[in-house]
Amino acid sequence: GDGDNSVESAALSAKNTLKNTNYKMLKMNACGKMEYIDTEKAVNYAVDRFKAVRDAIGNDIEIGLDFHGRVKLPMAKLMMKRLSKYKPLFYE
Repeated sequence: GDGDNSVESAALSAKNTLKNTNYKMLKMNACGKMEYIDTEKAVNYAVDRFKAVRDAIGNDIEIGLDFHGRVKLPMAKLMMKRLSKYKPLFYE
């Protein structure tokens, strides 16, 4: 999903994308553009989006996360730590 869409929209988009395909993996934007040092609210929103997508498609589909230059190193480290429990395939 686009990093700027809502939690619900990201989950629905992922589910619909996989619905009529035999894809075993997908790649999504982790979040919208973050500040160099951003808020806990911004991190929680990104984690909630990924969790919603994971919940919508289950654990049999791999998900790669793309930061698309939207996340600078200090926030990327924090995001990776917080997102790891939902088992992303990779971070780009």
